[in-house]
Amino acid sequence: MQSVEPRASTLTAAAWHIGRVKSKLASGAYPTEASGCLCGHTDAVPVAERDRYGIPHQMVLCKHCGLIRANPRMTESAYRTFYETEYRPIYDGWEFGPHPSDAVRFAVKGLEAESFREFLDFFDAKPELVFDFGCGGGELIECLRTAGMQCVGVDFFPGNGNGVAGGIEALEALGKKADLIVLQQVVEHLNEPLLDLQRLRALLAPNGLLFIGTPGLYMTRRHLLFQNAHVWQFTTDTLTYLMQRAGFEEMYLDERIWSLWRAADEPIPAPCPKEAGAMALRYLTTGERPLPLIKTINKFPMRARKENLASSLGRRLPDASQLVDSEQGKSAIIIGGGPSIDDQIERIRELQAGGAIVVSIERMNLWCIAHAIRPDYVVTMDASGDVLEGLTRLDPQSKHLVATQCTPAVFDRLAEAGATVYVFNTPQRGIELGDLWNAGNYDRMTILNAGGSVTLGCMSAAMLLGMRDLHVFGFDCHVTGGSYADGIAGVGSIGQTIEVRIEDRVFRTTYSYVSFAQQFHLLHQLGVKLGRLDAMRLYGDSLAAFMSVEDIRGDHAH
Repeated sequence: MQSVEPRASTLTAAAWHIGRVKSKLASGAYPTEASGCLCGHTDAVPVAERDRYGIPHQMVLCKHCGLIRANPRMTESAYRTFYETEYRPIYDGWEFGPHPSDAVRFAVKGLEAESFREFLDFFDAKPELVFDFGCGGGELIECLRTAGMQCVGVDFFPGNGNGVAGGIEALEALGKKADLIVLQQVVEHLNEPLLDLQRLRALLAPNGLLFIGTPGLYMTRRHLLFQNAHVWQFTTDTLTYLMQRAGFEEMYLDERIWSLWRAADEPIPAPCPKEAGAMALRYLTTGERPLPLIKTINKFPMRARKENLASSLGRRLPDASQLVDSEQGKSAIIIGGGPSIDDQIERIRELQAGGAIVVSIERMNLWCIAHAIRPDYVVTMDASGDVLEGLTRLDPQSKHLVATQCTPAVFDRLAEAGATVYVFNTPQRGIELGDLWNAGNYDRMTILNAGGSVTLGCMSAAMLLGMRDLHVFGFDCHVTGGSYADGIAGVGSIGQTIEVRIEDRVFRTTYSYVSFAQQFHLLHQLGVKLGRLDAMRLYGDSLAAFMSVEDIRGDHAH
């Protein structure tokens, strides 16, 4: 029979150390100090008086920028003593939850090392020298060393002989520049994160990267959020604010928070995330949150994109800038792949007969041809191999706008068919496009702001062509009534679904679809602001239409 005594004794030891921390705080043995917000404002609301261990630890939320911080907090020297004496016994020994099977441990310091190596590989990051600041037991160091990387770890109290005792000063003393600096479960512990990040920035080699992992507010159960060792609690918005203040620009950031940053070449704006506070306070008090602005990332590995970009630009095809305003004064029909488009065929034909120009995503090219709706323009943006399925039959009069990140097979297929092709670029964070453009002898290159959706790419292309009145079909952004139009080519898979409620309507959708719907409105606003757009109407059952304050549904626009 398995003994439960070790677990009981561990919990008893953890509780004893928690009691010691409480006593030291009460007696002043652990002195505290007032803390200020990074934004400089003092107006804040308390969101917690004690941490999840019952230790007095007031957390306040800044009403101006939304940052959550400890105020008061223990002094730097008090924290160092705490880490040396009570931190590990508490964190390594305490369990939460009513049943052992539901226990949540927060003692794990290391990243899932293999996943982290895959993460770096996705961004084509090949660091030779890595600094692990706050390395703990050195689990990540061991993994990266196995992969052939030179690693130096520092921690106030390193374990397993894998690190050097000390802080940033120990890294500065090396006199070396790192290709990658890792802060896993560290930034939330720093009393002065802005100053520390600026010091770490100076330790990065040219093109060096900084990884930050910290518990995201919205990805942690509320009753387990706060602990006395955490001086800060971040969301994606507030971490971005901190990083921009420190001179970093984002390469990747998600809600959990895993993030990758690089030092900005020039000072960048650091707008205060003024809506973040109200959103965080609502979550902390009710467990609900308004729909956030969902960020997307290019799903194709950076190395593959670099190879595709070099190949496509090496063909020296004409740039889409040659088509600017070539369709000025005309209306555009945007053909996306949502299932509601199958009910809109006659309406599309009417608009086309009236002189509107058809701009179709490549996966709907065959659908258009099958329904006698000749596409004037076909936009291809995806680097997936299956986009070729939509190009098996081409209308000889169609012009093709192709993103430079597409695979060589796409360009080969269009060349074999004798198609008219123009290229454009999509934003490629972390890739120096200028070098590739120069290698291809391009004097002028077009970048289309299309987010992660080729349908949005069609809308941007239509505005580039000078069309100011857009009729958008098949941009459903949900799977409540079906996944794709009947006959769409190169059908992908639908991932994890979520539910979004707008008034009395509940949409079953995905995070990607929600981000596309949000990007639609951002693109709409940008087009109007730049004087490239007068009206945008959505036809069919679109989530984006229900998200709008004004009525932009085409069926109601007559």
